[in-house]
Amino acid sequence: MTDTKVENSTTDSSANASSQTEQATTKTESVSEVNQRLLRESQEWKLKAQTEKREREKLLSKMDEEKGEYKKLYEDTQTKLAETMRKMVEKELKAAVKDAATKAGCVDVEAAFMMGDHKLLKLDEEAGEVVGADLFIESVKKTKPYLFQSQSQTRVNPAAPGGVGTKTLTPADIARLKTDEKNKAWAAAYGKK
Repeated sequence: MTDTKVENSTTDSSANASSQTEQATTKTESVSEVNQRLLRESQEWKLKAQTEKREREKLLSKMDEEKGEYKKLYEDTQTKLAETMRKMVEKELKAAVKDAATKAGCVDVEAAFMMGDHKLLKLDEEAGEVVGADLFIESVKKTKPYLFQSQSQTRVNPAAPGGVGTKTLTPADIARLKTDEKNKAWAAAYGKK
């Protein structure tokens, strides 16, 4: 009986061993298949990540190009706006100088504007007014007096006795008259008889 028990136990042990070997082989194959599947999935995800990275780089490149275009458009617009503002300010300055020059008896407003000291002119942006036009004209008057008519002009009518009446004479016109007529013209200009 002891022999039978030993045989049965040997048979049971070898059956258990072969069963365990089969299970281990199955597990080994399953692990191998799982590893292969994971490797395939990993490669697929890696390929997707590379594709996404290329697309992202393309989008970033396109965004950089668009930023450059928008920056250029912005700079062009700012340049045009600055030029328009400069022209508008110059127009305002010219108008103010023209008014002041006309009041002062200027004969050539454009020349006066070109020859004057533009540092004296300022545009008050809040009030929308030019400051310094009168000072500008006074400085031009001092440096270029030939651009202005004399304040005392004489009206002379050569047909009237004494010649005083209708024609406006400048100091240069009076200087060309004969001495006797000059005295009368100057006297008439200053209101003396």
